[in-house]
Amino acid sequence: MTPPLVGPAQAEAFVRDGYFVLERAVDAPTLDLLRAEADLGIADEAARIRSGDPGFVPVSVLHDRYVVTGRARQSAGLRRFLVSELTAAICRATVGADAWLFSETFVCKEPRNRRGWVWHQDSAYLVHAGFRDHPPNLSAWIAIDRMTEDNGTLQLLPWSVTGIRSVVDHDLDRPWDSEVASFGGHEPVTLPIEAGGIVVFSGLVPHASPPNRTDERRRAYLLQFSSRPVERDGRPFQLAVPVLRAGALQPAW
Repeated sequence: MTPPLVGPAQAEAFVRDGYFVLERAVDAPTLDLLRAEADLGIADEAARIRSGDPGFVPVSVLHDRYVVTGRARQSAGLRRFLVSELTAAICRATVGADAWLFSETFVCKEPRNRRGWVWHQDSAYLVHAGFRDHPPNLSAWIAIDRMTEDNGTLQLLPWSVTGIRSVVDHDLDRPWDSEVASFGGHEPVTLPIEAGGIVVFSGLVPHASPPNRTDERRRAYLLQFSSRPVERDGRPFQLAVPVLRAGALQPAW
C-alpha cells in the first residue's frame, strides 16, 4: 500500500508543476547512512582527482564540488534504501506502475565553494546521449543536510510558470559553469528544506543551485527513475534496477 506520505495532493502538484516536496521523508538512521556514504564517496573522488585517475566524474572539482556516482554498488544499506517502500511510493505517484532505478549520485558542495549548477533539465542529458525518444526520467533530490539559500539549495522553474514541458535545446559541449540553455528569465522557486526532505521533479523541469556560502559541507543524494530501462544495444546505459513491476515493489537490489 502506498504510504500516506505520497498522496493525491502530491500527484496533482506533479501534474500541474512538475514537482512536489516531501518534508522529513527520510528517517534519522538512513540520513546517518547517507552522510557516511557521501563523505566516503567524496574522499574517494578527491583521491582519484589528485592521482589523475580518469575514473573521477569530470564535473567534480577538488576542494569545491563533488559528484559521486555508483556508490550503491559498494553499500548494501544504500541498495536497500534505493528499492524500498519510500522509492516505490514516489514512483507510483509519478512514473507509474513500472519503474526502474536509472542512477544514484551524491552531489556535494564544499564550504565556501565557488561553483553551483547552471540552469538545465536532466532529460537534456539523455537526449544528448542519443535517447531523444525515451520518456523523461524522474529525479528525487534528497536533502542530506538542511538546505538553505545560503548553502545553495535547489531552485526550480515550475511548469505552471514556464509552460515548458519538453526538452529545450542545450549546448552541452560548453563548459559546465557556463549557460547551456535558456528558459525565459522567469523568477525561480527556491526550496529551503530540512534534512531528510525530498524534492521530486520531472526530468523536464529546469533547475539550478547557487554555490555554498556557508562554513559547512552541503550534501544531497540525487536518484533518477525511468518508466522503462534506458538501454543501448540491449545493455543498461547506466542502471536498470527494477523498483516496481505492475505496481509491486521488487526484491531488494
